[in-house]
Amino acid sequence: MKRIYGIIIAVAIAFVATFSFNVYAKGSTKDVRVNNEYVIIDMNGYNTRYVLECTNISDSDLMAGAVFYARDDEGNVVKKVSDCGYMVKSGASFILYGQFKTVDVSGISNFDYDITAEKTSECRADAVGVECNPSEEGSLVVSGTNYSSSDVEGINVRSVFYNDGEPVAFDTVNIADTGYTLHSGSSNTQELAMQDFEYDDYVVTWSVSDVD
Repeated sequence: MKRIYGIIIAVAIAFVATFSFNVYAKGSTKDVRVNNEYVIIDMNGYNTRYVLECTNISDSDLMAGAVFYARDDEGNVVKKVSDCGYMVKSGASFILYGQFKTVDVSGISNFDYDITAEKTSECRADAVGVECNPSEEGSLVVSGTNYSSSDVEGINVRSVFYNDGEPVAFDTVNIADTGYTLHSGSSNTQELAMQDFEYDDYVVTWSVSDVD
């Protein structure tokens, strides 16, 4: 069953690593549950991402983020990256990820992260609609529409793809009509999974907020 979770820029397809990593989640907040964790590497090997599939288990909309650490065998931080400012509706699932240059974490097998979350009134998930449809070529066509009377920030869409129950790829796009804004009444379309790989299931999440 295809799973689309309402509420959650470079377009870069990535594939799951086949080697072993150790992960220590030391900063998970009581408002966020981490459901799945994956190490995913770009098809060209340039970036390594640590991907978290999460759920907002609080009674409030949240602005969520995370700081990701790559550590050597002695526990020293080799590289730190962050992902922040994602507006998540109460009860909704969402994706956070830390993007490392693969060359910077070569030989590293230890990762951990701190999740942060705070209440927000800027989540605009109810203002938009998102639809996903596989194309004949195998990509996933994602369409977003702003049904509200106000402009919103572009819809940030993130996805993990699976085959036979195993994660095989990660992709992300931004849906806007001008710059990073999706104007009232406007629609636009992007494509995920444009590289050649097999998948039979996917999780799609998106985030949208007020225009700054």
